Amino acid sequence: MPDFVSIRAFIEGGIRLIILLTPLVLLILPADFFDEGPVICPSRLLLEVECPGCGLTRATQHLIHWDWQTALDFNPLVLLTTPILAWLWVENLRVVHKKYAPLRLPSVPLPFLNSKVTKN
Repeated sequence: MPDFVSIRAFIEGGIRLIILLTPLVLLILPADFFDEGPVICPSRLLLEVECPGCGLTRATQHLIHWDWQTALDFNPLVLLTTPILAWLWVENLRVVHKKYAPLRLPSVPLPFLNSKVTKN
């Protein structure tokens, strides 16, 4: 019988790792990485109408690369959503640090760092 607590902890840890790494991956990718490609918005696919979220991925990608004008051209709501995403990312980082900080190895005293320098 599987241990559901350990499976849940494994899945939660994987999700947190993805959340922590996503901004770093987005910074590595070029700003125009998402500019071309298929439309994945259900509103545009089914109703042929842009929703308020259309263009937010591309706008966010341009904003984190400091391309403000292009980001605002894709979707002006990027000025609202990107700070919220950044706050959520920092909160996730805080939770991960709080959870895993006690697992650090004990510090080893380095006597040469604490030695007093004597002046002659």
